Amino acid sequence: MANLLIEIAGWIGAALVVIAYFLITYKKLDRESKIYHEMNLVGGLLTGVNAAINQAYPSTALNVMWVVVAIYGLVEGLKT
Repeated sequence: MANLLIEIAGWIGAALVVIAYFLITYKKLDRESKIYHEMNLVGGLLTGVNAAINQAYPSTALNVMWVVVAIYGLVEGLKT
């Protein structure tokens, strides 16, 4: 059961990242919008957890960087 939850989390995370990218590409969201960075943050966290548990360390590292960039975007958004 735990493995199924980890897989579901990974798929949800991947979907969030792709949907965020789609919405930016089709100009439905602004690249500075809070929701865009939140989608990337949650998506990166979920896919990162999935990758770490599955011992996919390059993907884990990529998702850690993805989360850091999303946090940076959120922090910068708070400043303006």
